[in-house]
Amino acid sequence: MPLPTDSAEEKKRGLGMKNIFILSGVALGILVGCSETDSVPPAPDSKTTDATPKPPENITIALDESASPSETWAAQDLADHLQQIGGKAVPVIKAASLPDGSVIVVGGGAMATKLGIGVDDLGEEGYRIKTVGDDLVIAGGRQRGTMYGVYAFLEQLGCRWWYPGESTVPKMSPLQIPGLNLTGAPALEYRDFLYGEMNDDSEAQLWRARNRVNGGFYKRMDKKFGGAVTFDTLVHSYNRLAPPWTYFKEHPEYYALRNGKRNQAQPCFSSEPMVRLMADAMKAEAAAHPEWIHFTVGQNDNANYCQCEGCKALIEEFGPQGMQMHFAQRIAEIVRETYPDIRINVPAYEWSRAVPKGEMVPFENMSTTLCSIECDFGQPLAAGNSEINAEFRKDIEEWSAISKRLLIWDYTANFKHFLLPYPNYYVLTPNTKFFADHKASGIMFQGANTTRNSEFSGLYMWVLAKSMWNPEADGVALVEEFMNGYYGSAGAHLLAFANEIHASMLETQSPLFCRWVKATYPNAAYLTPGIIEQAERHFLAAEESVQGDEELSRRVRYAYLQVQYVVLRRPRQLWDRVLAARPGANWKEYADRFVETAREAGCNDLGENLPAKNFLAWAEEYGARRSADMDSDLPPSLKGKDLGRIRLIQSASFDTSTKSMKHSATATDGWVQYVTTPGWAIQHRMAPPFDFTPGKQYKLFIRARATFPEGTTGTILHAGFHPRPRGQIKASQLSSDFRDIEVASFTAGAEHLNFYTCLDKQTAKEVSDVEVDCIWLQCLSD
Repeated sequence: MPLPTDSAEEKKRGLGMKNIFILSGVALGILVGCSETDSVPPAPDSKTTDATPKPPENITIALDESASPSETWAAQDLADHLQQIGGKAVPVIKAASLPDGSVIVVGGGAMATKLGIGVDDLGEEGYRIKTVGDDLVIAGGRQRGTMYGVYAFLEQLGCRWWYPGESTVPKMSPLQIPGLNLTGAPALEYRDFLYGEMNDDSEAQLWRARNRVNGGFYKRMDKKFGGAVTFDTLVHSYNRLAPPWTYFKEHPEYYALRNGKRNQAQPCFSSEPMVRLMADAMKAEAAAHPEWIHFTVGQNDNANYCQCEGCKALIEEFGPQGMQMHFAQRIAEIVRETYPDIRINVPAYEWSRAVPKGEMVPFENMSTTLCSIECDFGQPLAAGNSEINAEFRKDIEEWSAISKRLLIWDYTANFKHFLLPYPNYYVLTPNTKFFADHKASGIMFQGANTTRNSEFSGLYMWVLAKSMWNPEADGVALVEEFMNGYYGSAGAHLLAFANEIHASMLETQSPLFCRWVKATYPNAAYLTPGIIEQAERHFLAAEESVQGDEELSRRVRYAYLQVQYVVLRRPRQLWDRVLAARPGANWKEYADRFVETAREAGCNDLGENLPAKNFLAWAEEYGARRSADMDSDLPPSLKGKDLGRIRLIQSASFDTSTKSMKHSATATDGWVQYVTTPGWAIQHRMAPPFDFTPGKQYKLFIRARATFPEGTTGTILHAGFHPRPRGQIKASQLSSDFRDIEVASFTAGAEHLNFYTCLDKQTAKEVSDVEVDCIWLQCLSD
């Protein structure tokens, strides 16, 4: 087979022939997600298979006259790709019989049957790819199977669809059609994830079709892309079925009793009127949406379930999950009077995660969505020393033993910090296999779902797509393939960065948590100054390796955001490390580059419900201020002090919502966090070794201001660490101008400290314009 020579440009971009599969002869191959099968005997009138395939003079793509929308689309997309690969147009026709010349038959029907290829055993998503003489048949299930077969074939030729709108299509002149005999089918019926890139636009839909992601949760899939597996939801449904804003005022008894009062948090699970209300709502939905594969009876996203006597009795007998399952079963009994085959889905999430007690078991045609939100995602769920993960292993083993149909909701992002380096990429495939091994029929991976280009989002989406199709895949190889394929010659540098971050996470035994109450923060132990300095060096080398290539340079810039984000969250700790890696670096240029790239990349959220707008505006101003005066962010009382003993944290770095950031002309860096109501308004997690050293003595200071009527006395603010130490800030210590205030003294332990401030309930109505500029720890020990 003649092979083209890789050009220097192709080598740099990772598009050379060394990066694709070259198949010769009639040797059988195995695609990712496919199994080798016995050869199907050729039809009596089929053409003889040549031992060495030769470049066909003419190729025609032939469709059955009854081809489905996805088969029709796939045939045209195949033609477009073959033209890009071989440089020659390939016609697409609909026909009842085989045309002359070499033919690629797309889809089942008379032509495929004549060539001895059947599809009845493949289901809606399975496919068969077989060379028969000089012809090739790609056929499968009409809804998505044939289409998936087309893309599996193109992958054999070296095509990759890395990110919506960003692909690798190799050049091969002359075009070679290899001998193949392949059968493929998915391991999971439902394959889906939530990322900001996965919306309704055509590029996103096409990417999902090409990478065999069939889920339609919160997104559309047109018929030409095979449609999608759809349903109402997987977990939270109570507020949709019985909205409290509609019914609570008139019927509070329908809802949860907590601490002696009815509230809207959850329904009352022992309320028969609530059962009937939700059953009626579900019947209406079933009539409107016959395409949904299930209907969910599922808890709201809180732990405030009902404590009335009836619900207490259910918990005593069946446990929290059993109480919810009993409620769902009563609803199902009513709905099935009208829709006898309806499938009801019940989540196992947080307080309902453990299997029910006693004789309560999943009822007929019930599915379960098991959620892993509490887990440590730095370790594979199937192994490791994490007690949290061991508890989840116990739960999934028990659910897989009793569940009629098990679905999984897993988590692949840090919902507090979408841009933070979060080295869980090497657990993606093992965890997918772990779920499949425990009889999961479908998986939803929730990633950075409200923003684009979060930390390595393209890597996660691509690896997850491949892993869901084939959970037996080599996860390490998938990560390496993406890095080298998507980033070209920069891939080796980015892979080295990713591996060092991952190794640091393992070495420091840092857990990777995903949610607000237990997230992973910019001061995580694995994000050492040395690691950040080395990361800067890797990205500098990556930038140099793709210099002059606009597309690859853009991809590297987007990936670099995660390193810059850590530096901007810990600027006084890490800037000297930036200078060590990038001599002559300038604060303004560094911050401006971060802001410009984040806006260009569509990073509109830094975390769940954390808009990026204010933080980006702060970063832009902060860079300019520090470039003009490196001490511009210091409070007056720190001027001239030994800053080696100080851990200064500006309000922009607080873990509080970015929505409560605002400009303040007299703040040290021009921005503050404001407090308006009692309660935990401002919060920040401080942790060893970067914020303090265990065993040493510290003082906590806060720089704040407030406006209140003259003569106001008593406590205005509570501040400190939960649960200790903490202090009260009196009216006499505050004014309308910022003041530096000592809050507490303490000896640091080994655990992290949760800083907080809140308004005093007694004086809150008298106070306005409460603003916090910054906080700092001063070390008193040698």
